[in-house]
Amino acid sequence: MGEQLRERLEALPEGSERLAASGEAIHAERALRAFYTERLFAPAWSDDDGARVDRVTTVRDLLELADVHGLSVADYHAEAIDALLEQAPEDPTAGWLADLDLLVTDSYLLLTSHLALGRLDPDYLDRMGFRVLRGWGADEREVDPTTVDWNRMGRNNMPFRFHQSPGPLNALGQVKFMSPNRFNVYLHDTPARNLFDRARRDFSSGCLRVENPMELTRVLLDNSSRWDRAAIDRIIDGKREQTVPLRRPVQTHMQYATTWVNDDGRVQFREDIYSRDEPVRAALAALPPHPVRTGR
Repeated sequence: MGEQLRERLEALPEGSERLAASGEAIHAERALRAFYTERLFAPAWSDDDGARVDRVTTVRDLLELADVHGLSVADYHAEAIDALLEQAPEDPTAGWLADLDLLVTDSYLLLTSHLALGRLDPDYLDRMGFRVLRGWGADEREVDPTTVDWNRMGRNNMPFRFHQSPGPLNALGQVKFMSPNRFNVYLHDTPARNLFDRARRDFSSGCLRVENPMELTRVLLDNSSRWDRAAIDRIIDGKREQTVPLRRPVQTHMQYATTWVNDDGRVQFREDIYSRDEPVRAALAALPPHPVRTGR
């Protein structure tokens, strides 16, 4: 497998536009060459037993979030990766594994670079109901996104603001639940309902998606006659942003756990995706020994 990757990458001169995998042109060719050269051409998404589908699925799920960031998932080999996975042979060849490895790596490198540079797709902005704004107050004006050279924009060069209209396509869904905190973390609905079918759900940048937001809305509004489901639906259908203060504030407690015991007494373990366990372990290890009392 490693030799297949080496042959594919070294057969073409540096800067060549001809590198392809499964009929798809490789976009981040220079970064991809450097990536595999540093790894001594070891595959990133396969091992001796074949494709690591769990790893590939993690990246494939990440690609689905391109839309949330103003990009088009179609630009990142999503269909080609899906096709390769669907047609996976029982005994994958080195060529099939190399195609999959190259496509997944290219999509990952391309998407992460676009996110870091703040790249935007003007067609996406229009399709998803975004308005591009410049200035504040009386000086605020709307800008046609097709007139902006987005390739020149970046994290340190972005004079625009973006406002997405309320509605079913809004990245925060149709309702969000604000709970003041210094981390600016809150709960919200989502148009990406399919993400709740995933066993692993760390897709957000920090906030928490709610699976049943309308039910939570009804509970928080205290089931009052003024805010029954019909009233809530009328506001949502009106597609106007409206803030509704709660009659009785609700304390919010968010907990991060990698190990717990479920209702039937089974211990559950999850990956420590935020690397919080090690500091807790170190702090516990630093505590003085606790005396153990024995009873008769």
